[in-house]
Amino acid sequence: MGGFIGYPGSAFYHASKFAMDGWTEAVAKELHVEWNIHLCNIEPSGVKTNYANTSLKTRAQGRHPAYADPSHPTNTLLGYMSKEENRSSWTEPDAIAAAMYRLVSRGQWIPIRLPLGADAYGMICMALESIKKDMDEFRDISLGVGEAKHLDSIGFL
Repeated sequence: MGGFIGYPGSAFYHASKFAMDGWTEAVAKELHVEWNIHLCNIEPSGVKTNYANTSLKTRAQGRHPAYADPSHPTNTLLGYMSKEENRSSWTEPDAIAAAMYRLVSRGQWIPIRLPLGADAYGMICMALESIKKDMDEFRDISLGVGEAKHLDSIGFL
C-alpha cells in the first residue's frame, strides 16, 4: 500500500512506490488489448520480511533533534514497527505469492492495483474515502479553474 498512501518517516520509500504506480498505470494503458499483457501493482499489507529490521536501523550519531519528540508521527510509526508483537500479525510472504498466483491463474482481467491483506484493503479504502471527501469539500475551487468543456475533449483518456 506504500504506492497509494504515504506514511511519516518514509518519504523516499513512498516516492519510489508512487512513481512505480504511475509508471505501471501509464504503461498498462499503452498496451493493446489483443497483446493480452497485463500489469498489476500488488499493494501488500505488512509482510513478514527483514525489511522492518533492516530499515529501522538509525545512524550511529543519532537522529535530527526535530525528531526528538516521542509523539512525533515518525516516532509513533517507528515505535509500532519496532515491536515484534505488532509485526507478528503481518502477512506471510507465501500468502502474498499465493494470492498473486490465484490472480494470474484465473486467466481473466487483472486490475492495475490490487491491495492484498485486510490492512492494505482497509487503509486504501479509507484513503479513497478521504480523497473523495476532500474533493467534494473543495469542488467549487477545483471547478472554478479552466473550462468544463476541456473534460469532454479528453474523454479518450
